[in-house]
Amino acid sequence: VHQADNVIDEGKLTGVALSGFLIDSNVILDVVTENGRWFEWSSETLDRVSSEGPLITNPIVYAEVSVGFQRNPLPREAAFLAGKCFLKYGRNGG
Repeated sequence: VHQADNVIDEGKLTGVALSGFLIDSNVILDVVTENGRWFEWSSETLDRVSSEGPLITNPIVYAEVSVGFQRNPLPREAAFLAGKCFLKYGRNGG
């Protein structure tokens, strides 16, 4: 988990400055696989930093994490918007 200030996405969002926490694929995989050694640290760290700013991934992290999962036919843009709606839902008492 690295704090990422003024990160510029070289893809579709060129020129958009983001601020938040870049989440390494190992941290995501620690939580998803419930890694015996790192699960607690990774999940607590994600919980803590998510209250301090947005969690950010990039195409490399997406690629590294996605190899262990089946591809969902849902377009990434739709999945992103669904995630934003889910976040809003949770923040409003879910």
